[in-house]
Amino acid sequence: TNDDEAVGKYTDVLTIDNTVEDLEKEYTNYLFEIIPADFEILTNEAKIVIKSASDSWDYDGETHTKEEYTVTYDGTEVPMNEDGTFTLPTGDTLTVESTTEGIKNVAENKEENNTFTYTLENSENYGEGNITVEYGTLTMNPIPVVIEAADSSKVYGDKDPEFADATMSGQVEGELTDIDLSVLRINDDEAVGKYTD
Repeated sequence: TNDDEAVGKYTDVLTIDNTVEDLEKEYTNYLFEIIPADFEILTNEAKIVIKSASDSWDYDGETHTKEEYTVTYDGTEVPMNEDGTFTLPTGDTLTVESTTEGIKNVAENKEENNTFTYTLENSENYGEGNITVEYGTLTMNPIPVVIEAADSSKVYGDKDPEFADATMSGQVEGELTDIDLSVLRINDDEAVGKYTD
């Protein structure tokens, strides 16, 4: 007998719980021969899928990550343990660790950027190619910023007044401070009338 659990063939490990001597002592009319059998533990061919979450945020100047994972074992979701690991139906522990730095800027958007690595206890007992990873996508959305000039006027024949700076709204506080908000007139008409935009 043996209690090995690794994939492999174990010879002469299946037998009864008696010895020849014990049997012949109790059953004196017989000569016993016990022939043990082999036992084989086959590779686990279950399909295991490990996925990281996808998410999107409106730009706020902060770095965002999404360390949420799902694991399925032959199509059935495996619940996450309190410590963040997953215990497969085989009893083996699967641990997922994020490798993404997160996303802060729109220019960093790309598919499948929520990357991770995993460690599977007793991984050698699972079929090669039966573990699939699916990386989620983290996306940063641009936010609208409005730059608005104030209406102004002058009396015909006068010089153009000094225009008030435009106002800007919607930006993350402390950003875009280097944008020149000075207002200038983009037409040279001098006739009486209202000139829009």
